[in-house]
Amino acid sequence: MKKKMKILAMAVGLTVMGSTTAAYASPGGLDKNGGHTCRTNCGKYGLATGEYHYHKKWKQENGKWYYYDQSGTKAKGWQQISGVWYYFNGSGVMQTGWQQISGIWYYMNG
Repeated sequence: MKKKMKILAMAVGLTVMGSTTAAYASPGGLDKNGGHTCRTNCGKYGLATGEYHYHKKWKQENGKWYYYDQSGTKAKGWQQISGVWYYFNGSGVMQTGWQQISGIWYYMNG
């Protein structure tokens, strides 16, 4: 009887160890990179279904800096992040150097 139980336990253990499961961050849950793949209500945030995005995180892409806000969308316009003001253009790119915004010149030393 004990031998049968050991064999059964080993068979169950091997079955469990041999099976694989894909892991996805759930809505509101973040993976180890600080983001997740949008699965629901993506259009509400300007995202495509299946698009990977970050939350409250800086990210450099193709030499340009972006900040993803708490909703997971790229920040735009004036944003205060950790007590510092930044300006992001309409595409979400952080602006640096001299920028004219609403007729006023600003120097961004980002």
